[in-house]
Amino acid sequence: MHTRVEELFDDQLFERLRSECPKFRHKVVGIAGDCSLTDLGLTIQDRQLLIQEVSIVFHVAATVRFDEKLKLAMAINVKGPREILYLCKEMVNLKSVIHVSTAYSNCNIKVIEEKFYPPPIDSKKLIMLTDTIQERLLDKVTPILLDQWPNTYTYTKAVAEDIVRQEGEGLPIGVFRPAVVVSAYKEPIKGWINNMYGPTGVCAGAGTGVLRTIHCNANVNANIVPVDMCVNSLIANAWDVAETYTQCKKGNVEYEIPICNYESSNDKPLCWGRFMDLSALYGVEVPSIK
Repeated sequence: MHTRVEELFDDQLFERLRSECPKFRHKVVGIAGDCSLTDLGLTIQDRQLLIQEVSIVFHVAATVRFDEKLKLAMAINVKGPREILYLCKEMVNLKSVIHVSTAYSNCNIKVIEEKFYPPPIDSKKLIMLTDTIQERLLDKVTPILLDQWPNTYTYTKAVAEDIVRQEGEGLPIGVFRPAVVVSAYKEPIKGWINNMYGPTGVCAGAGTGVLRTIHCNANVNANIVPVDMCVNSLIANAWDVAETYTQCKKGNVEYEIPICNYESSNDKPLCWGRFMDLSALYGVEVPSIK
């Protein structure tokens, strides 16, 4: 784990941090775990360390593959959040918990408000089903279970929100729904990204000549958000949840779990056609080294 943390901080992304705060690494403690396992795969010692020391929790871990097998998607995207909340209930200094969902968890609805929606299936029933049924049979019934949801990713993220609604009772918790997260706007490095998800994969494929065509409606809203602005909002959301929860406790008012949709379609709409035109323009001006 120590080696993995060191490799992470060797990235160019942390160059400014290294120069301004050279001794920052000792403040970061890496803990081995697995979101798909019971108790998150934590050792007893590590679990106790988290219970005693942690005050703010961001649950960002998920499998974002659209074609993920339902059994694995359930283990990571649904049972994982449940285990996180079990852990949070034991934390002695807990101030705020943010469950990161997705703006597309309820993509079967045309207008998505900042509120909970009925899940496609009760979370407890789905967990029982995926735990007991054979994977081969589960694969066959998956299309029936998905119903109005296009893939196992959006489906399990919708069910995860139901986990938060049920298990998050009594916790200072909030739900954060980002849209399509892309490269950084300006912090700490303009254009930084370290994955090939979504439109980044399309640009990389087109820019290197591997991808020649794509089936896409050019008039559809792209709804992309830069990762640095998304993270800033996530941190602000955690602060707001902590403040609101404290005020509710002081005023003896029932705390309602807030939901924040973080997207760009209302203030700065950008369609896929315009996105691809800009990608082609700047892709020629600043070509890939490949």
